[in-house]
Amino acid sequence: MGGRGSDEEAVVWLAVGNAREWAATVREHTAWMYHARGWDAKAESDNAMRRMAEAGGDEADSLGRMADAMGGIADALRAASVEFGLSSRLNKAAVAHLRRAAAAYRRSGNPDLAKAADKRIAMSSEYAADAAKLSEEARRAAASYAPLAGVLAEAAADGGLEQSGKKRDSLLAARADMLSVAGKAHGKSTDRAKRAREVEDITEVARKMTEVMSGKSAAEASAVVDSRPDLHKAAAALKRAAAAADRAVAQDARRRRRPEGRDSR
Repeated sequence: MGGRGSDEEAVVWLAVGNAREWAATVREHTAWMYHARGWDAKAESDNAMRRMAEAGGDEADSLGRMADAMGGIADALRAASVEFGLSSRLNKAAVAHLRRAAAAYRRSGNPDLAKAADKRIAMSSEYAADAAKLSEEARRAAASYAPLAGVLAEAAADGGLEQSGKKRDSLLAARADMLSVAGKAHGKSTDRAKRAREVEDITEVARKMTEVMSGKSAAEASAVVDSRPDLHKAAAALKRAAAAADRAVAQDARRRRRPEGRDSR
């Protein structure tokens, strides 16, 4: 870049980019936690589906167990929808930070860092879209299963499918179909949860690295800002970026203390 003043300003913008990248990585780390929890909840719904299919018979007591299991399927799918939805939202938040990081890197004269941030934008955008799709699929499935739980519970209260006049053949056929797919679905869900946690672990390492980089560049930028009060725009951007990273860290800590399926923000 140009003279001494330009070099000093570049130091501050580099710190802005590093702080935004740290914030983005924290958001991604939290997003993968929710993604794994979403697959855990999906696995729970698969187990409930298996329990329902194994309840057997069309007598009242079997139908009561089936109704409970069906309600469990719907509850677990609703929880999965929430978890996947949060994963999507946090990946979108990471994208917003990465866009600011890329812009700051370009202002600092580091095009390679900007290009790397652009690649991460594409990946996080894809993850956000995937999680949003999973959330919607789980929501729709939960909505379809919930009424069936009521039908089964009503039939159980009436003394059984034969006595209640419910559509016995279609319900029993649906139960058989569930048994055939439940085991395979559960295996897929647990595998995806495991893979999500592996990515979460990798992201945690990246989070620690970006935190170190951000701290180092922030210290260098602080010295520049103290001696160059005229760099108010870059200094203000750094202050906002640092605050964003701090918020991401604090919110991540709170979210990790919450039970699964309980975070609606």
